[in-house]
Amino acid sequence: VNATTLTMGETITTAGVVDLNCNTTLSGNITWTNSNYIKTATGKSISCTGNFTQGTGSGTNNKSFMLGGSFTASGSATFTSDVFYYGNTTSSFGSTGTGSFTLAGNFLVGLNGSGAINVISNVSAKNYVCLAGTVNLSAGKFLSSTTGDVVIVGANAVFEDSTVTNSISEYDYTGSRGS
Repeated sequence: VNATTLTMGETITTAGVVDLNCNTTLSGNITWTNSNYIKTATGKSISCTGNFTQGTGSGTNNKSFMLGGSFTASGSATFTSDVFYYGNTTSSFGSTGTGSFTLAGNFLVGLNGSGAINVISNVSAKNYVCLAGTVNLSAGKFLSSTTGDVVIVGANAVFEDSTVTNSISEYDYTGSRGS
């Protein structure tokens, strides 16, 4: 989708890959059911003016959110898949109100250069994996309720190097690659 700003509301169902190359506003309480991944371009954000729920799409495709910018909601948000941050911008993730964000999947951060994620509400996820970049927690906010691992990788980590035994990547946690 190429537009200056895209506004969508209520119930959204997408079957294929969704590439959002614009800032997107989701008006009201939203349920978005996707059968493939949703990706925002670097620096492009999604904001929801109510609560957000990711529905469970059909098929076995990767249904993750790949975010190059902020994802915020004025209420709570529930994701049935992974959320992966990439790019080199400073972005926000969380509720701008009193809600919290819940991920049935993983919260993955793989930022380039000076990229950072500002977590602005409480977030719970299966695993927290910071491969590269900075994760800032707002005052009184925290990452909670993990049922798996908390992985923080230092600057000297080796990523996806076939010559190194036990190199790591975000796919070690997601199990599937987006196209």
